[in-house]
Amino acid sequence: MVRQLLQNREYNTFYMDSQVDYKSLLGCYVVGDKIGEFRYQLNILLKSYVSGEIVLLENFQESQQEVIQNIQAMCQSPCLTLNGLTYRRKPSFKVIALASFKEPSEEARLRLCYYDYFYLPAYSTQEIT
Repeated sequence: MVRQLLQNREYNTFYMDSQVDYKSLLGCYVVGDKIGEFRYQLNILLKSYVSGEIVLLENFQESQQEVIQNIQAMCQSPCLTLNGLTYRRKPSFKVIALASFKEPSEEARLRLCYYDYFYLPAYSTQEIT
């Protein structure tokens, strides 16, 4: 299933952990060309959102609940307003969350089962590409 989604498609991979927050997946301010100038740079999730690419989020089981909820909302929203700018989602944008559990606990299954429309258990990027 994942191989079919990725066939002839551009995609980005990001390794999740408990320290990753939602805003860092969207973008950050970076130093501009002039002294004292800063500009907003899109990061993997927002860049893929506007370009219509697929995002593979590895190690998804380590994500904070807030991150999971915000990603779900983003997947369902046709546009996102951030820093006064509106970004439109291309229909081809997809998020595939990859998680693996040595011993799947009921708590872990409950935490992720609501998001199963973009959650695939027990895979890694090496196994699907």
